[in-house]
Amino acid sequence: MSGDARSASPNGTPEGPPDRDLERHVWRRTLVSAWFAQICAMIGFSFVMPFLRFYLRDDLGVAEDSSRAYWSAFIMSAPAFLLGLAAPLWGMLADRVGRKPMVMRAMFAGSVIVWLMGYATSPVHLLMLRFAQGAFTGTMTASAALVASVSPSDRAGFSLGLMQAAVFAGNAAGTLLGGMVSDAWGARTAFMVAGTFLLAGGVVVTLFAEEGGNHPREARLAGAEGSHHGLRDVLRNPVFITIIGLMLMMNFSRGFPNAIFQEYVELFVAEKEKVNTTVGLLQSVTFIVAGVASVAMGRLADRVGHGPLVVAGTILSGALCIPQTWIATLPGLFALRVTIGIASGMIGPAMGRFIHNTIPRASHGKAFGLVQSASAAGWAFGPLSGGLMNAVLIAPYGAVAALRLPFAASGVLQILAGLGAWYLIARSARAMPAAPDPESGG
Repeated sequence: MSGDARSASPNGTPEGPPDRDLERHVWRRTLVSAWFAQICAMIGFSFVMPFLRFYLRDDLGVAEDSSRAYWSAFIMSAPAFLLGLAAPLWGMLADRVGRKPMVMRAMFAGSVIVWLMGYATSPVHLLMLRFAQGAFTGTMTASAALVASVSPSDRAGFSLGLMQAAVFAGNAAGTLLGGMVSDAWGARTAFMVAGTFLLAGGVVVTLFAEEGGNHPREARLAGAEGSHHGLRDVLRNPVFITIIGLMLMMNFSRGFPNAIFQEYVELFVAEKEKVNTTVGLLQSVTFIVAGVASVAMGRLADRVGHGPLVVAGTILSGALCIPQTWIATLPGLFALRVTIGIASGMIGPAMGRFIHNTIPRASHGKAFGLVQSASAAGWAFGPLSGGLMNAVLIAPYGAVAALRLPFAASGVLQILAGLGAWYLIARSARAMPAAPDPESGG
């Protein structure tokens, strides 16, 4: 390879600086700091999730079941609505001013907003702060774009897999610790602790992460051709359009029961003062298993392809969600959550690798922003739809049945999403003008 040759994406688009010219120390240092910061961020955001619906009931005075169902549906979904609108804008800004500033913005803004949630005095205050969370955070997308932009192609799968593991690990620790802190010291104290974790993540990125020669400014000075690709060029890629469709379908179906999960778990717990801890344990088990499974599944995907694992994982997750409609014991629920974690581990590692293989490095900010937008739309409308379904079913079927039926709906939707994923992946593969990167596995 000549000295000025550049690496290319599977569609033949130059990606900027060649891998051998990438600063390996920049990659390693940035990967470690972003990984640690992402764990802190996910702990901070997931810290408050096990008790959010109880926070409405016990601290904000929403006592009626149907009113709480409506409020929790909107409050759970609120961040995703504005995140879906803001993520592409932050992504385009990242490709201009750098990915590190976007991670710092997301971490520090998240810290302030979560702190303020602990001072909310009404459901309206909490709803407004959740909207602000969606508009100004987005740590997962910002961190993934930062890591992808500095990762050599031969280590991109490892880097993005490690970031996916950070998401699972942070969620596992956050849901467990958040429930315990809330039970011990109250929900308002838990918000303060959560904000501190986000602050710590922002400080670590500020001090240790760097972009080196992969900073957009450096790429423009070097005349990197990939830096001239705009939003329209990214959206012309058929595989990328497939990724957007998959994220929207999967997150809508998987998020359907989220707004009612806390009160659903309450059905199984005799000692009500331990409900938050139990919710945290159930969610934590799911994330831990998913994190471990994602490492093994990432290696398997390199052999059988990412597409088959996405399809199989989504269908399996749906099939395992349906029994939560009639499960009667807490150990049985724990067993289901373990197997659902395995299914989630099959899905996660593929998406970042798809983006890295099909989108020029200089456009990673735009690409990850658009994927975050689609993902957020799914997470917005999924919990909202499930929460509204719960509220509508309370009167004719009773509160217990209304808490169980959204799981059946979620399972059916996930199975349909898996079938849709199979169709979209097959169609996008036929639409590609050239064979995919051998490293992509699918």
